[in-house]
This record gives sequence, structure tokens and C-alpha cells, in this order.
Amino acid sequence: MSDSNARPVKPIFIDMNNSIIGRGGNKENPANIEDLSKAKVILKINGTDREFDLLTAYPVK
Repeated sequence: MSDSNARPVKPIFIDMNNSIIGRGGNKENPANIEDLSKAKVILKINGTDREFDLLTAYPVK
């Protein structure tokens, strides 16, 4: 089931101290992130924020 009114997800990139280090980004205009090894991404999935490690794509516990 898809919601035809759903907006595209814009990721927020944060480091492990929850400091925002980048927002959004796309193929033409990537997010400017200095150290990817310290980054995680938060995606809103079904109204719930889920955190994922940026390099491995595994959920952050």
C-alpha cells in the first residue's frame, strides 16, 4: 500500500553525538559531510524516526 500524497524522504545526517552534520542532498547536490565514518542517518518510517549507520546501513540500537 502506497500513499499517493507521501512526500519524498529527506535524510538528516548526524554524528554519533547527535550533532547535525548535513541535511538532504541528492545526486546533483550531495549533502556536505566531512567525516562519513562518524555519520548516521535518521529516516522517518511510518511516522517513527529510525536511525541507521550511514556506512553499513544497519539500524543503530
